[in-house]
Amino acid sequence: YPDYWGGWQDGQFTKIVYAIVEDPTVRDQMIRSGDADMTSDLPFDSLESLKSIEGLKVEPFLPLAQLIVGLDNTNPPLDNPDVRRALAMTFPYEAVHQGLYLGYGQVSVGSGPTALWTPPADLPRYKLDLDKAAALLKSAGHGDGFELRLAMYTGSREVSEAVRLWQSELRKVNISLSIRELASGAFWDAAYNPENTEYDVFVVAASGDVPSPYAWLIVYTDSGYSWLPAISYKNPKFDELVFKAWALEATDKSAANDVWVEAQRILHDDAVSIFAMDAPGIFAYKDNLTGFKPNPPYSDIVFWYPMKRVQ
Repeated sequence: YPDYWGGWQDGQFTKIVYAIVEDPTVRDQMIRSGDADMTSDLPFDSLESLKSIEGLKVEPFLPLAQLIVGLDNTNPPLDNPDVRRALAMTFPYEAVHQGLYLGYGQVSVGSGPTALWTPPADLPRYKLDLDKAAALLKSAGHGDGFELRLAMYTGSREVSEAVRLWQSELRKVNISLSIRELASGAFWDAAYNPENTEYDVFVVAASGDVPSPYAWLIVYTDSGYSWLPAISYKNPKFDELVFKAWALEATDKSAANDVWVEAQRILHDDAVSIFAMDAPGIFAYKDNLTGFKPNPPYSDIVFWYPMKRVQ
């Protein structure tokens, strides 16, 4: 737009061509071969070899993003909180953090990236404990196991492998996990359906639309604002806390944080979902591009206006 209020300087980009490439391996090949000038969400096991390529910059960073294992709270047996608590004790948090993300990012404390709120030291969290999980499943009447149907969308090797690591742990407590990797549109068609009966679990690496716990906690409100309504969690007390904290945040951040913590305790106690990782990201780009900065709230968006190509 020639009349943009910020003005234009020589060398700024006037045209950007986006290629929608869901396969991370293909994205990796494109940046190595020079078929792309920039890409993101690359496999972490490619990180060191990418750093060795002349003419390429590789930038791991921690966006405001979280790997969430969303549980449909109305599909039996997930309508039983004890079953959900047991599932939260079957997820291999550290294996995903260290083995797949190579220690980048961090294991989540609650819903949403930890950078957005201040969890107290005594805030409980779930850890991998198959013995406790098996005992809880047995007391809930599901010691012989059951089947779960999981939906995820294609595009991240780490998310795909994390799901399969979890699948392996679930087998040890007699739970069979069937996995379907869907194109993004098909995934969100199901995830946006509050009447969903096709899937029990939705796995998503999610970023928020505002840098606040609100962007993640709103998911669990029965308010019409959820961006994952298939979870179908209904708790009026929780809803009240979320909107109270959101109203306080602009004028009293400390008081708002106290309310966020109270809401997080409810999510933990009810094991509404599994909060796996504050998920890291990677950008790789040619070193003749200048002015690029990752923007944590918008983990896959490149702000091109301040960028130029150095000849």
